[in-house]
Amino acid sequence: MTGYRAGRRLTELDCVHLRLDSAGHPMHWLLALRLAPGASIAVDRLRARVAERAGAHALYQLCLPERPRRRPVFVAAADPAVRVRHAAVPDHSGLLRVIEQRMATALPRSVPPWDITLVDEADRGGQTVLLRVHHCLSDGLAAPGFAALVVDTDTAHDYERFVTAQRFPFKRALTWRTCTEVPRQYRAARPLRRAGRVLPFPPADCARRVAEFSIPIRTLRQHAADALGSSTEYLLAAAAAAYRQVIPGTDRGGLRVMVPVTLDAAARHTGNATVSAFLAVDPAGPGMADQVRAVRERLAAVDPVDQGRALASAGVDLQYLPWRAQTRLMARMVRDTCRLSVSVTPGFAMRRTVFGHDVDATVPFSPLMADELMVTALILRDRLTVGVVSDPRVLPGAVSDFAESLRALLLSPV
Repeated sequence: MTGYRAGRRLTELDCVHLRLDSAGHPMHWLLALRLAPGASIAVDRLRARVAERAGAHALYQLCLPERPRRRPVFVAAADPAVRVRHAAVPDHSGLLRVIEQRMATALPRSVPPWDITLVDEADRGGQTVLLRVHHCLSDGLAAPGFAALVVDTDTAHDYERFVTAQRFPFKRALTWRTCTEVPRQYRAARPLRRAGRVLPFPPADCARRVAEFSIPIRTLRQHAADALGSSTEYLLAAAAAAYRQVIPGTDRGGLRVMVPVTLDAAARHTGNATVSAFLAVDPAGPGMADQVRAVRERLAAVDPVDQGRALASAGVDLQYLPWRAQTRLMARMVRDTCRLSVSVTPGFAMRRTVFGHDVDATVPFSPLMADELMVTALILRDRLTVGVVSDPRVLPGAVSDFAESLRALLLSPV
């Protein structure tokens, strides 16, 4: 494998998701592109577009290896009927059930690990395009490269940096923090381990529940300014407060929150440039201003980018172990690390259309690292759109209640 395709090999950050991926714990993200009501798009028309564009770039043709040391395989063509599917639902609740099924079903390794579902929604007379992509291929920041398979745009021009760039080159940082951060986080997560587990990890099969909502970004920014914080700090504080409202029993020493951060300031990569940082949020008071202050102080204390780089660097040596040892150790490293994960992703796309239909909303859903409550927020144009994912066997009934509580906190004045 030489030339451009040689740069498609998985990096250490990609392999984190490869080691965690299984039938009981799939590691793909999903974007729901909600189209404005109008004349229905024929699925055969969408299949023809996807088949044409999928051959344009090697990233769309990459099949995942069974283990990191093996080279990826590239498939020249794929069956459009398998790559693009069609479903019909009566209402929005039916759409969420389809998303849950897609999030709970692992992508196969024998074909490029992405697919598309066109869903007809009878109640509003519109359609939604569901785009699933394995996290090994791309993190959320590079998601526009796969959205280019369906939207009305020239992929080579508008999204070139998301599909033709080399995979993000992660460089191991050999510092004192690299040696000390893993033991420190292991001690900090002791209360979660002592609490016991509802299911073994990874589980034998998968179940997911999802919820979503959207608010004006102006409202978030105004309330964040009133609380003397940034939009990200306010969202983190509101998510922690909503978690406490819905799921009582906070750990002594604060609620453990995972925050994905990017190492690529230029946002010009394929693959993964995201590492995980951890905060223990323990506000001094009940108000949102107290929550925001606690989050801001913790972010300043831990330096999320440096912490995430140190944790990722400490796991590089896993590649020299047998594959079964890699997967087992990775599972032990992540399974009891946090109770809540909050990811905030800025969007870069201007207003887009699919065969002339405006994309009214783009809703993101991320895979669970373990069995925490996962919150993914997308800031796109004038809206903040939030997708929430959990395992109902671990947190029964939590997703819808959490989403309602989080939305109320974000819309309520400080």
